[in-house]
Amino acid sequence: MNSLKRREFLKLSGVLGLATLNTRLATAAESATSSGTFAGKYFTMFKVLSHQIIPDTDTPGALACQVPEQMKAFVLKVYGEQHIADYSRKLDALDNWLKSNFGESWHSGDDKKHHGIVSALEDYSYDESPDSEVAAGYRETKELIVFHYYTSQQGATKTLHYDPVPGMYKGCEDLSIIGKTWATPNAY
Repeated sequence: MNSLKRREFLKLSGVLGLATLNTRLATAAESATSSGTFAGKYFTMFKVLSHQIIPDTDTPGALACQVPEQMKAFVLKVYGEQHIADYSRKLDALDNWLKSNFGESWHSGDDKKHHGIVSALEDYSYDESPDSEVAAGYRETKELIVFHYYTSQQGATKTLHYDPVPGMYKGCEDLSIIGKTWATPNAY
């Protein structure tokens, strides 16, 4: 029987450790690739809907604030695997509904066509069939668009009335003069 010396054992352990690490890195790369499929598959939908829901006016719109890119990053970084799978299923239903109602190339066309699509989605999602997966996919996408727009720098500072410090700051004020401490409402 051939006995291993300490140095040979450490070399062998290192090789086995690297093999395990490479397997984990390959799994992570495969996951990132499938996530990239998610992002690429729905990115056009994000762009069309973002532009129609919050268009450019006298303030920058959703596309100028890079809302579709922020949505993609948010979903891939924040949503868990199950939530991504559920959201993907809803987006597939939404995409199929759009294709059946507006044609295979529903995403190409002008603003007038896209405005009609969003109007039809609004009617369908809130009035006609609010419990369908199509409606759920549209509403979740719309919520993400609005959230990312108003939390972007341009959306928060140019569209909203931005006050970096709400109220005057007085560092050492006697509580008997103020009466109470201040709190702002939590949006979440």
